Amino acid sequence: MKVYANLRAEFWRNIQKTKNYSASLYAKLTRRAVIMLEHPCRQVLASTSCHINTNQSQWDDSPNGGFSTTTPWQLVNASYKSINAASQISNPNSVFTYWSTLLSLRKKHLDLLVYGDYTLVDDGNEDVFAYYRSYREQRLLVVTNWRKEEKTFTVPEGLKLKAGERMIGNYEEEKLEGKKELRLRPYEAWAWFVEKA
Repeated sequence: MKVYANLRAEFWRNIQKTKNYSASLYAKLTRRAVIMLEHPCRQVLASTSCHINTNQSQWDDSPNGGFSTTTPWQLVNASYKSINAASQISNPNSVFTYWSTLLSLRKKHLDLLVYGDYTLVDDGNEDVFAYYRSYREQRLLVVTNWRKEEKTFTVPEGLKLKAGERMIGNYEEEKLEGKKELRLRPYEAWAWFVEKA
């Protein structure tokens, strides 16, 4: 019961700190009217105010996350010192860098990735999503493990991975050339150029 009381108090403190007038007014009126309406109040606030669950962009580790030089009307997330856009840009293993690389590769291999033929591989597999794209003589195998456990994937008959030709992946590259049975780490995804075996 004490934990619930602490959570309830924290909820009301956060509502009072917000500068969203309608959410703050609704919460105050509801609290004054009937204290037992905290749960319905929270549901109404969540459905009517987008500002309860959002924060301003955290651009860097400067005050207010670099969002503003004045006090923002929404609370700044405490993580802004370590989780911000500037830290993503300078980190070679960040989500930002990964997506930038994907977009560059899409431009570089437009014919293959956009206009190439799409062939689903092992469509009955619930754990691994795999397909290959082909355009003229180019072929690319894309494999994704959907699970948090390791899984195995068999390279389709008639194809083999080209030596040193991995396009992209979300893990450190392993030497997979020549193998037919591949170990996929949790949530691993990669794209690899292939050739006919």
